[in-house]
Amino acid sequence: MTPDTAHYQAVGLVRGIYSDKALHIRQGSYPAVGIRKAKWHLETIENKPFRFLVYPRFDLKAEALKFQILAWSEFQDEEDEWKLAGLWQFIPQLRRPVLAVHRNEKHWDGDRLKSCYLPFVWKGDDSPRPWRFNPKASKEEQGHPLFLSCTATLDKRFPRFFMKDLLIFSEEAPKRIRAPKAPQPPKEQKVIRKLDSLPKKVINTPGETIPGVSKDAPEATDTLNTVKPVTAPTPRAAEATGATIAPTTPTSPPDTTPSTTASTPSPVIPTPAENLTPAPLPETSEQPADPTPPPEQQSVDPGSANPVSVDDPGVISER
Repeated sequence: MTPDTAHYQAVGLVRGIYSDKALHIRQGSYPAVGIRKAKWHLETIENKPFRFLVYPRFDLKAEALKFQILAWSEFQDEEDEWKLAGLWQFIPQLRRPVLAVHRNEKHWDGDRLKSCYLPFVWKGDDSPRPWRFNPKASKEEQGHPLFLSCTATLDKRFPRFFMKDLLIFSEEAPKRIRAPKAPQPPKEQKVIRKLDSLPKKVINTPGETIPGVSKDAPEATDTLNTVKPVTAPTPRAAEATGATIAPTTPTSPPDTTPSTTASTPSPVIPTPAENLTPAPLPETSEQPADPTPPPEQQSVDPGSANPVSVDDPGVISER
């Protein structure tokens, strides 16, 4: 592998036995993942020694190493071999340095393009320090991780790899495919409702139009409680019949508000003077409107041209 043909890689050839959905090798037992399509093939070779081609997968949360089985062949005398190529750096999820193995290409349409981070140990006097992100440093002073390609061995005690032989060491990293960012949902905007836009509660008061009722419809009134105005006899009619007009006091002007119920005043029938007494008014909540005659009036005798003066409004003299 040359710097021009460098690419990310993490693959191993190991000897072991597959059983109970796990791969048992010399360093220990590791769960087998991603074997849905090859599951029925692996059942035929279960509990038999084979040489397996695997991809290492490391769970950052559980800090456990797993294997994805790609192929297998009959057992031979070859030793285990691991080839790793990635970026030598620290990540926030682990305290130990890792080898970040990114993706070179997309294998299928639904490929998530996830990167693999393997705990890696590089011992030696000339080994560089792994790159660590410094949030306080500027972009120019930040630097970048180094790319390396090597052969490695798997530790028996811990899930980590040791460098065996260094193949490539470069400051320029090969190109990689990044996973697209998931679309973020739009932020909810707070809606400020104005007082004018709020629905107003309609309260029907007397005299206002009620919804659903036409304005032209006549208002319902109680005709039984309507008080008819009482008309006093005029002086001329009292003179003809000899009636006596009782004195009246000035009252408030009559109510000129038009009434919805048309009332017709009843005709006044004069009675003899000796039997004429003012009739009591009905007790009502409202005082009837009584038109009062002017305080001084003159009556004209049909038989004489001289006017008759009325000194007392309650008595009319006869000739």
